[in-house]
Amino acid sequence: MPLIQVTTMQEVFTAAQKQEMIARFTDVLVSQQGEWIRPATIVVIDEVRSGQFGIGGEAITIEAVRAMAAASHEASPKPGTYQRLSDHEFVEAAVEAA
Repeated sequence: MPLIQVTTMQEVFTAAQKQEMIARFTDVLVSQQGEWIRPATIVVIDEVRSGQFGIGGEAITIEAVRAMAAASHEASPKPGTYQRLSDHEFVEAAVEAA
């Protein structure tokens, strides 16, 4: 029974975006293992309050996340793609629609 855990900050993603994450993370696993694994796949999205986690020793706030999102909006992957960390490099791969 695979467990995929995602930790994010409250107020960053809408309910619809979280549902899409759950579906897409599940689809990625199914694409590698087969349809049999879908009903056994668990995806948990944990949310923490603004300022309750940090990067590089600095607490991150919702305002900082929104600023990062606005600054990188143009650099975001196109819909239907995802990025994964592989050998410390970002690799873009197509995600087929379910």
